[in-house]
Amino acid sequence: MMNGNTPDRTLKSHAGRKLDAWFEVDRHGLSRVTTSDSKGRLLGELLQNAFDENVTLVKVSLQPQSGRSAVDLVIEDDSPDGFRELDHAYRLFAESAKKGDPTKRGRFNLGEKIVLAHCESAEIASTTGKIVFLPTGERQDRPRRKRERGTVFKAVLKLTRAELDEVNCYLRSILVPAGIQLEVNGQQLPSRVPVRTLSTQIETIIADDSGVLRERVRKTEVEIHDVLPGEMATLYEMGLPIITTGDKYHVNVLQKVPQSLSRDGVKPAYLRKLRTAVINAMHELLDEEDVNAAWVQEATSSPDCSDDAMARFLDLRFGENRASYDPSDREAGHAIQAGGGTVVTGRMLNGQQWENARRANAIQPAGVIHPSPKAYGNDPNAPSAKEIHPDDWTPAMQNVVAYTRFLASELMGVNLRVRIVETGNSFLACYGGAELHFNLRHLGRDWFFQGASEAVDRLLIHEFGHQYCGDHLDDAYHDALCRLGAKLKALAMDKPDAIRAFERSLAC
Repeated sequence: MMNGNTPDRTLKSHAGRKLDAWFEVDRHGLSRVTTSDSKGRLLGELLQNAFDENVTLVKVSLQPQSGRSAVDLVIEDDSPDGFRELDHAYRLFAESAKKGDPTKRGRFNLGEKIVLAHCESAEIASTTGKIVFLPTGERQDRPRRKRERGTVFKAVLKLTRAELDEVNCYLRSILVPAGIQLEVNGQQLPSRVPVRTLSTQIETIIADDSGVLRERVRKTEVEIHDVLPGEMATLYEMGLPIITTGDKYHVNVLQKVPQSLSRDGVKPAYLRKLRTAVINAMHELLDEEDVNAAWVQEATSSPDCSDDAMARFLDLRFGENRASYDPSDREAGHAIQAGGGTVVTGRMLNGQQWENARRANAIQPAGVIHPSPKAYGNDPNAPSAKEIHPDDWTPAMQNVVAYTRFLASELMGVNLRVRIVETGNSFLACYGGAELHFNLRHLGRDWFFQGASEAVDRLLIHEFGHQYCGDHLDDAYHDALCRLGAKLKALAMDKPDAIRAFERSLAC
């Protein structure tokens, strides 16, 4: 039914009347509808039929006709069975045995018809006969003109020189299936060995018991190939290119890939599954330039991203010395950054990436990795503090405590509570909640005999800074120390006698 003007077949008469077939197909109209399709893909439709058979050799010849936008096309294979259903060359959507086999490329029985729609004339000769498609739009069936083996397709294909270049580029991009030689214009295309072959569960197309094509999840092998100079990473179906992806590798799925009728794209969810399978298998080969690539971001955003792949991604993006931001211990984050590490904040990863990272135990809070010093620590078994009762304070202790409260009031406007404790915890003094503790164990009793000295002022300014910021490495803390030092100078100038009252010679 490829006649552009009249039906190519009339059904047998019924009850004395002649019945026409339901459908007619205008080949010129079909050609116009598919003009935007890749011309390389046209040859792919023919090559897939050859690759699906028991062939070892496929030859393609493309010879431009002088002065015309046309080429003489010949495709020949050595299949011992040949084209078993020769009428499928012109019968649209005929039932195909390939529909139930996910390892065969054909499915719609449409490919040859699209190719023929772009031909001026054509013929197909095989083990089951020969069909000639005439320039007039008529067809001749020659069932006795049989070949001993294989099929040959000859045609005058309408192609511009630019389209011919596109076809040649398409042919060079084919990943020739194992065990098959593909020759183009007498030159054998090189076979390519995959970098890795992985197994994964992913959707394919299989006909059900009623012959209806349906998506099914099936385990299959996927080949990963390097992208050679001048190429773009491409998604393949059993060696034939589908779409360019821009990823790091060519991905060749060794079963039917769910596609639309035009066979020029896949669903985003399908591509995401493939990308995740690839990163799980190839993560050790990623480099720092890869981590911001769209395919890596998508794969690491999948819940199926492996722990090892997620850890590798984080190593490359943030370095091994990394931690998540810890609002309960901001100083820990600053300490990690000061040591050349990276603190990863919320917006640096999306929600699923954070979940994957935590599941893989690949990122921990800064306060866990590099906890900032705590006066009494977080260990329940840490040494306990024994408070020295004010009645037991020496005059020197009372003097320093009074001086401390005086400065707290003058410099910060804080009514400070001061305690003297004795503990093995490693601090001289600690401040928090308008309360300051002196650790007698580490200061020693003699320290208090200094009175209002530079050493005492230095310790008090350090602790008073925590009234404004608890993080020693934060700029706010450093600013507070500067303000307190400046205020202490002004206080000494304005109230020198008040400060002298706490000097050692007067207090002890």
